[in-house]
Amino acid sequence: MPRTGNQYDGSCASPSKTITLTAAGGTQVVKWADLVAGQPIATPDPHQITSMSWGLPWNGVGPAYTVDITIDNVMFTTN
Repeated sequence: MPRTGNQYDGSCASPSKTITLTAAGGTQVVKWADLVAGQPIATPDPHQITSMSWGLPWNGVGPAYTVDITIDNVMFTTN
């Protein structure tokens, strides 16, 4: 819920974690406590997750860029 009660006031933010990808790939482990900076709730309640998304940074220069990322074997755990 936004701080002002207006859902469009810009005060909401999803908890997140930045992961640097490498060409070599590999396993990434993200714990619930690693997901931070959410507003108005800093860290998520695993029981209330309704979706997840992945975002890729763009510097705003040039045409769209090409990426090839595979995300697989996603598991949710309390450990």
